[in-house]
This record gives sequence, C-alpha cells and structure tokens, in this order.
Amino acid sequence: MTIAINIKTMLIFSMIAAARAIAQHPLRPTIMRKLLLSTVLATAACAAPALANPVISVTDVSVQGDIVTVAGPISPLSVYAGPLTLTTSLGSIVAWCVDLFHEVQTGSGQNLQYELGTVATDNASTPTTLSAGQQAEIANLATYGQSLVGTAQGTTDNLTAVQLAIWSIEYPTFSYTGASGAPVAATLQQSLSGLGYDTGLLALSGTQTFVTATGGVSNATAPVPEPATLALLAGGLALLGVTARRRA
Repeated sequence: MTIAINIKTMLIFSMIAAARAIAQHPLRPTIMRKLLLSTVLATAACAAPALANPVISVTDVSVQGDIVTVAGPISPLSVYAGPLTLTTSLGSIVAWCVDLFHEVQTGSGQNLQYELGTVATDNASTPTTLSAGQQAEIANLATYGQSLVGTAQGTTDNLTAVQLAIWSIEYPTFSYTGASGAPVAATLQQSLSGLGYDTGLLALSGTQTFVTATGGVSNATAPVPEPATLALLAGGLALLGVTARRRA
C-alpha cells in the first residue's frame, strides 16, 4: 500500500509540473489533450491495486441437514451437514460450509461481516491453498446444490450429500459417520461436470467461511475503486481543466 501511495503522489507532482510547462508552450492545446489521455490511463493503472471487495452483513443463519460426525482435518466433531440459509444485506443466500476450523451460531440478531471473494484455501490456521481443480469442483457442487434447494429433489439426504461431497474435495483426509442415506458417492460425480459458479463469503468476524451459488450475488462481486482512488482521478482531471481554462 505504501508503494501505491508513493506512485500516486509522484503522479500528482508530475502532472503539476507538466501542466506548468505546457502552459507556456505554443502548441499547448494539442499537448494538453495528449496529457489528459495519458493521465487517465496512468491513474487507472495506479488505481488497479486499490480495488476493494464488497463487504456484506449476515443477520440470521439457519441450516438444513443431518447431524454427522466429521473427522480428518479436525478432531471428531458432530455438526450439521447441509445448506445454510443466510439473511444478508443482499437478501437471502443459500451457502455451503467450506471451513471446518471455525464455527457459526444459528439464529437471528447477528451482525457477521463477510467479504465477497474467492475461496482459495482450506481456512486452517496454517492454510493450505486449494488447487484450481478443487476450486472448480467445489463450484460445481455449490451450483448443483443450489439447483436442488426448494425442489422435490432437495431432500435432507441429498442436501447433506452435497455438503459432505464439498468437504471430501476440500480436505483429502476428511471422513464422516452418520447420514447413511446420503448419496455422497453419486453426488461427487456432479463435481466433475458442468460449469459451476461460486462466490466465497470470506469471514471477517472469525466465523466460518462459506461458498454460494445464489444468483444475484455475482452482481456485487466486481471490486469497486476505493474513495482515495476516485479522488485522485477526479483531482487530476480537475487540475488539467483548471490549467487549460487559465491559459486559454
């Protein structure tokens, strides 16, 4: 961040110096137009590292699924395995757990902060990076699970199988007991087909990280420039405009 700030500062001083020099040049209108174009491009380049992912609030958490005992990456623990319904500032989102190392409480009246982004690790205290193949397969399963919710095929067994399949792909040592009716093996085949879409809900509150394929969330995942970046761009253009008017 220090490097980005220094580059922006240098750009501003360079713009001021160039504007003063051009003001005395007989071909200043032509040069001014070229400077304006190059300044916009340079400012955009400096702005690139300063993009911020959107942050949403989760106020209510509910879960549908069987209770299973999971182990492998963690000591044996009884958990709900199935989709979570999150009430968020973007509306209701169906999500799947991609984090066995943290917990989340069910119920309303919460204020959990999540950043929208990409699930790239297993969320351990010393995280392991997920391969591109693992990320793609989890995306396929999240999309498949989303297609089941609210349909006749969205039974507890089938939804539990989706969650167990996601954990099986994410954690190579994963094992579980319970949910004998969940067709996990068949569900794992769904991870190998289709072009899944997913968005990560990356916890900022020390709670579980999730993945979702709920439509509409993608509209909020495009990073937006930070206010300081927008101010730099506006200030640079204003400087050129003022200089041009003074010397016209």
